[in-house]
Amino acid sequence: MKTVTVKRICILLFFIIVCVSLYVSVNIIMESLVHDKTKVKIPNFVGKNLYSALEKTKLYKIGLTYSSYEFSDIYPSGIILRQDPIAGIIVNEGKIVKVVISNGNETVCVPNLIGRSIRSAEIILKRFSLIIGNISRRYSNNFDKDVVIYQDINPETIVNKNTIINIVVSDGFYNV
Repeated sequence: MKTVTVKRICILLFFIIVCVSLYVSVNIIMESLVHDKTKVKIPNFVGKNLYSALEKTKLYKIGLTYSSYEFSDIYPSGIILRQDPIAGIIVNEGKIVKVVISNGNETVCVPNLIGRSIRSAEIILKRFSLIIGNISRRYSNNFDKDVVIYQDINPETIVNKNTIINIVVSDGFYNV
């Protein structure tokens, strides 16, 4: 009876050793196959246009995809603003780099300021993300004092945000 039990324990132990050895061997082989890719350093795509960035990805054997678009006061439309992972990181070939692409400057439509008070014109320009520039004064027989009688950029013109709008304000009626 004791020999049968010892025999069973030996067989069970042998089976466990074979299974563990097989498991370890398969893991080592799979890890070497999976991690056998060449390492590459991610280049800097920020400030580059999308076409040149795509050309660079061929050299480094990495992928490129855009994650979003954003307005930028610095970069024109089609230029890469940010990337993930950042430049200089070492990765395996085939890594996908996500980029954010510039939509260029955000634009707005110039409002009509003529006939409005200076204070009203300032508030409207601020709401449209425009800047009030030089305020000149001139007598007018058509407008009351402190009312805008001229603006240097025509209403409904499309301009970049933070564009300066110069105005001329009435000094009231001219008395001779």
